[in-house]
Amino acid sequence: VQHLVVEGCVRTDAQALKNRLDSALGKNLIRLRPATALPDLAGLPWVERLLIAKKLPDTLVVQVVEKEPAGWIPTAEGPLLLDGGGAPIVVVEQSETRGLLPPLDAADAWDAGSRREAMAFLGLLRTGFPGLAARVQSVGRVAPDWVLTLEGGARLLLDGADWQGGAERFAWSADLLAQRFGAAAN
Repeated sequence: VQHLVVEGCVRTDAQALKNRLDSALGKNLIRLRPATALPDLAGLPWVERLLIAKKLPDTLVVQVVEKEPAGWIPTAEGPLLLDGGGAPIVVVEQSETRGLLPPLDAADAWDAGSRREAMAFLGLLRTGFPGLAARVQSVGRVAPDWVLTLEGGARLLLDGADWQGGAERFAWSADLLAQRFGAAAN
């Protein structure tokens, strides 16, 4: 291996990743197993996975697939971004939360399972009720129910049992929400 090519870095520091791959330089490209060339990803929070390919005669190509932030939780250090499965990514500046799903209420205890469930719930809410989702300031949980804090401080309590079971169940719940709150929900 004489050359390393790193592609797909948007938020990841490409040079930092390249430095971790330096151990592959000078090795026989034909005999190199891609799995052995994978670096430790600790300290590279945006990297979801790496795809490694050999390009003859002497190049190792690394395609970076980065995590996509879906929501966030306010913390003392700043907003903690979450991926679509609710897993923490990294703490960022407040400006980097624009366009994401509303934050999870910091007062609630969000373990990995409840964060994953919350991201799924918010995704369904955004799909079924984009107008309502745009007005949500934060999301809380009083298990099994969801508490949406809307612009102006109004709080909306949704029966958690109505929102479980995926898209088919969501469509039924969306009809109930429309009946309760009319066109204002959309």
